[in-house]
Order: sequence, then C-alpha cells, then structure tokens
Amino acid sequence: MDVLISVLNFLKSPRASAVVLVFCGLVLFVPYDRLNISRPAFVDNYEALVTTVLFVSLAVLLIEAMHYVVRIVRIPGIKRRRASRVQEIFLSLNLDELCVLYVMVESGTKIIKGEYSNHTMLSLRQKGALMMAGGTYSSVEYPHIIPDDLFEIVRAGGFERFPQDFRSSTRFVDEVRARVDRATNWRRW
Repeated sequence: MDVLISVLNFLKSPRASAVVLVFCGLVLFVPYDRLNISRPAFVDNYEALVTTVLFVSLAVLLIEAMHYVVRIVRIPGIKRRRASRVQEIFLSLNLDELCVLYVMVESGTKIIKGEYSNHTMLSLRQKGALMMAGGTYSSVEYPHIIPDDLFEIVRAGGFERFPQDFRSSTRFVDEVRARVDRATNWRRW
C-alpha cells in the first residue's frame, strides 16, 4: 500500500504521468516473444500494480487535458468580463483618483508610491484600479501598480474623462499636481 501511495504522489505532475504512462505501456505491451527477449521478472510479479499505475497515469493525463480544454474555452469569456470590469472601474473614478492615474500614464510609469492608508489610494485599491506591490516597504511610501489594461484605457481616454471646465483651466497642470500630491505625499495632508 505504501508503494501505491508513493506512486500516486509522484503521478500528480502531468509530465511525470506521461513518462510513467509511456514506461508502463512499453513494459506491458512490448512483444517480448517477437523481439526474442525474455519478459522481465518484475513485470510478471507486479503486473497488476503496473497496470493500475498505467490507468492512474492515463486518468491524470485525461483530467489534465480536459482541464486545459475548459480553460481554453473559458478564456474569451474571462477576457470579456475583465474588459467590462475595467471599463466600470474607469467610469467610477472620481476626480482625485483620475488625476493619480492620469499622471501615471502621462509620466509613462505603471508604479506610483503613495501612503498605504491615504483615502484616495485606498479607494483606488478597493476599486481594483491599483494593486499593491509585493515586498516590504514603508507604509508612507508604498508602491502601487496600475493594471496594464486600465493603463491603456486611461491612456486612450483619460484626458477626455476630466470635466470640461477642469481640463480647459489655465491651472490644469497645477491642479492635477496638487491633487496627486495630496494623494501620494503623506506630509501634505
């Protein structure tokens, strides 16, 4: 029984299952009499175990193949749902949040440092517009990452999303800079 458990643990990997399937198939189905060689003794002694391992590895490979086909079939739906979700995120941004993402796009960076507990950064994280970078950082300058698809949407329509009176203002750049500074610089608020 311990041998069977150790073999089953080994067969969790699809690559290992493929190797074991080929080996067991060769051991069981090679025409030894036509090749003029004697059948190995372990095949006669453990034929039931080798056959069981053959079927288990075949089952693992079939399940992996079905899982792969299901993933391939679901990809268009997942992409469609993600695109609509990103569009919802983009349309739900308030002016401060839009300023932060707009500055990221205009500067060409996908990472911005901001305070962990700042209300604007927290709102962007909760909406899914920013993600926290992994690692150990200071809570007052924590790096936040914008997803690629949202980055492209803000690049394409971020400026038009600002209110007309705001974007046509002569102090547009100063206003955007002040809003981003309040959102990212912990000393400012």
